[in-house]
Amino acid sequence: MDAFGYGIVDGSGYLDLAVFLQAAANYFHRQGLLIEADLPVEIYKHPEFEISINELRAKKLIFCEGRHLMQNPLFDFVKMNPAKGEVLLIYSPNLSEEFILNKQVFVLPVGNHRFKIGSTSRSIECIFAERTGNQRCNAGTISG
Repeated sequence: MDAFGYGIVDGSGYLDLAVFLQAAANYFHRQGLLIEADLPVEIYKHPEFEISINELRAKKLIFCEGRHLMQNPLFDFVKMNPAKGEVLLIYSPNLSEEFILNKQVFVLPVGNHRFKIGSTSRSIECIFAERTGNQRCNAGTISG
């Protein structure tokens, strides 16, 4: 742990989610296990719900909508507070690429002395301002 309370994350890694999701979708399409379709909401509300698309029949579906779930009337009972994230891409030959640092803000090496620095729900500027004690952060802005 360093002077700011950051810890080294052991036994973890980074998954390029966009690349993974595309590869997974391609794989499941080839296997005939993934069908992407827009279906009317009314069909899900029937107590004996079963759907047939081509030769596939299902009684259960997986909704992969992310934050768009908030607009889906089938899930209006789910209380969601979407995470607000911020990410900076920096270049620094002085930082180690051997590990990920994490505590409120993460420092993730992505190769060639480039790093993603990010946070969720609180701005990076506010977290650093609070840690250094030089500035105070109010409502997402820094004041001196």
